[in-house]
Amino acid sequence: MVAVIYVGGMGPSAPPALPAEPIVRIAADSGLDLAVALGADVDLVVGDLDSVSVDALAAARVRNVEVRSSPADKDETDLELAIVCAEALGASQLVVIGGGGGRLDHLLGVLAALAGAARRGLDVAAYPGDDLMWLVAPGVRLELSIQPGRTVSLVPVGGSATGVTASGLVWPLADATLNPYEGLGVSNRAEAPTVAVEVADGVVAVIVPDLAAEGRHAATRAAGADADDPDVGGPVTAPDDVPCPTQAAFRRDHPSNPAQSTDAVPPTRPIPSGER
Repeated sequence: MVAVIYVGGMGPSAPPALPAEPIVRIAADSGLDLAVALGADVDLVVGDLDSVSVDALAAARVRNVEVRSSPADKDETDLELAIVCAEALGASQLVVIGGGGGRLDHLLGVLAALAGAARRGLDVAAYPGDDLMWLVAPGVRLELSIQPGRTVSLVPVGGSATGVTASGLVWPLADATLNPYEGLGVSNRAEAPTVAVEVADGVVAVIVPDLAAEGRHAATRAAGADADDPDVGGPVTAPDDVPCPTQAAFRRDHPSNPAQSTDAVPPTRPIPSGER
């Protein structure tokens, strides 16, 4: 299942295309205002509700949208609470819309939350503004079909990423180390129609700037043991001009990807209780 999470901050300039799989839509606090601006309904609102507009929240209650409020003084960000709820509902994929611009500490918090979700085994894509971003963790091979010449940046999140292999780029990487205090992976370029990225340890954000604004990519998603088997969901091709990040191929059956150890996966926090 796909969880679409709307978070406060800058989102894409137009509503993004979403996969046709079962979807649950969650708003993290003022992400509800972004969802309204993009013409999207949500199924659940979570957070401390300190920044969502009164009108948007009131309209959600009129529609009987479930609202789970949390104390303002808490350890988790509102986005982290939304991700916890998505995992509890059975989501295996996240599409996070928003979080761009605004406060730098909020943006870094968004990146940290997404990297944590990727480490726990979720396929994570995001629209922080009009850029598109995928989070690649161990055990996953990201395969992205993209127009040659486009900028592709690889940025480690939360620490160094080792064993980074990236093909289809002007400057490919082979078993490289990306450190958070260096810009080695920034502003690479696609040389081939397919860019593939994998990592042995750590998390890498694969970022394609302004891709949502231009809407010039086609990506395929292949999942499961046999990518040609429709029962396991792939491959599916997004038409040109329709950006759909969850259709980038997060392959977990690639021979070079060992199974991710469940011992390293941090436990999921309990879902915060709230009110309807």
